[in-house]
Amino acid sequence: MGSGIRYNTVRAINSSRWVPAVAVRNPSGASIGRLVPINSSSLDDQVIIESITRWRRDSAASFATQFNPTVERTRNWLKDVVLADEQRVLFVIYQADKPIGHVGFRDLNETSFQGDNLVRGERGGGLLFMKFASWAFQAWAMQCFRVSRSWGRVLADNSAAIKFNLSLGNIIDVQSQAEGSAAPVGMTVPEAAENAMVHMTLTWENLIRVAPEAVIRDFLEPISPPVL
Repeated sequence: MGSGIRYNTVRAINSSRWVPAVAVRNPSGASIGRLVPINSSSLDDQVIIESITRWRRDSAASFATQFNPTVERTRNWLKDVVLADEQRVLFVIYQADKPIGHVGFRDLNETSFQGDNLVRGERGGGLLFMKFASWAFQAWAMQCFRVSRSWGRVLADNSAAIKFNLSLGNIIDVQSQAEGSAAPVGMTVPEAAENAMVHMTLTWENLIRVAPEAVIRDFLEPISPPVL
């Protein structure tokens, strides 16, 4: 898949010309939720805009950049940052018909993307629901855009997020750690940068090794987006 096709696919998703179906399944293979992309029509969905605003406010400590979330600021961020970027998508996570969080990627290229904006804003689906949703999103995205890995950065003092990402099959990218400013995992040291980050990588091989096959069964083969 060439870069032009990848970016055209992102544009199709963000403009609502294509709404991919991404099921969240449990290890028994039962559908327990779904992922729905944010697109141009989402800008008029007051429930989604208000939910994302609330989730970002409640999860502010998990973001490296601090800001004051408002409904208007959220709408402008979606319109001018997320939907305007041909290397970026954002999906709302639904449990039944209830939006409970979001997950996405940015910086898509020929081999990888950066996982971005994984937030659980509401209860629902059980303790492992976000793990199943994350595996479904990662598997769908890697197969849809034909890339072999994703990567991300987590605040070094956010031990819960680091533990969660390791449970998904991510590994700590030691080379990136050495090249950047990072504090020891789970700790904040005075001499480290204020927002020291832990760099993590998830390969396709690790994803299919760790995730139960039934959870990602819809995404074991390359996905061919419709001709757009």
